[in-house]
Amino acid sequence: MLSGRRYLLDLSPEQEGMCEEFGDICRSVWNTALEQRREYRRRGAWMNYVP
Repeated sequence: MLSGRRYLLDLSPEQEGMCEEFGDICRSVWNTALEQRREYRRRGAWMNYVP
């Protein structure tokens, strides 16, 4: 049986700012990759790991 746990982080203001910055960077990379994948598909190409 799986059980979930919740934890609450008690970050300092400096740590909170760094976490927000890391999250923004990750979101930007994800959105860029998603847009590139969608554009690749629009052209009718298929992307996989072999090439």
